[in-house]
Amino acid sequence: DVEYISELLALLLAGPQEKKEDLDSFYAKYEKWPVESMKSIHERFKVILAELQNIWPQENKNEELNLFSKTRFHQKADFYSLFNAIDNLIQEKYSLLGKDLAPLRADLAFLDKWIEPESEIQLFRKYAIQCVSQSNTIGSRRWRRNVLKIFLGGTYKATIPTSEVFRAFHNILIESKLPFESGICPICGNMIEFNACSSKETILSWPQSSNVFQLSNSRLIHRDCMDNAGLFVSVPEYETGDLTDEEFRSEE
Repeated sequence: DVEYISELLALLLAGPQEKKEDLDSFYAKYEKWPVESMKSIHERFKVILAELQNIWPQENKNEELNLFSKTRFHQKADFYSLFNAIDNLIQEKYSLLGKDLAPLRADLAFLDKWIEPESEIQLFRKYAIQCVSQSNTIGSRRWRRNVLKIFLGGTYKATIPTSEVFRAFHNILIESKLPFESGICPICGNMIEFNACSSKETILSWPQSSNVFQLSNSRLIHRDCMDNAGLFVSVPEYETGDLTDEEFRSEE
């Protein structure tokens, strides 16, 4: 546990590290750690834990969302990436304050259920495999962090996502056979055919009243319906298809 906490501290001090190889250098460098710097990192650490308790309250009345200790996110590889993703968003000046957390919690429950090596969802399948085969490499840690940020960002940022996020969400809805309410066009009320999902016949959007932009409160809409709607937010043009690794990789 001490070694793992040390890895999390190194993450806060200098971003994701390659396995545990650099821990000795951090111990040497911070053997004499200025008190104010130490207090700053300590507070930053506590803020992340408070955010986790906000998302996963101990008195959990949401049957969909398991207690944190019952989810995959309490595992070391997942927790490292989740911890990093939340810290990134906070450092970028985003917040959960005053936000509706129900859609985010629904998304995290969905991830918890669907992330596995045999998942039908390609992105989740790869995530699960990287948690096992490359769990501590810097590239894998950054990649997993960025995947989690696209889900957390829908509430933290509370803005229309990027085209890459649109593609990821669109793919996930198709591959998981349209969970939530995405199987029915909310404008015409007709079922959305799977063969239309991956074509240019559908588009992902959110109701105009949306304050957060998660997978669980998104809707697939027939493009012909969208043209006359006005009930849903305007979205950027995006293409369907698999995301490349590079679209989820970024340097610090």
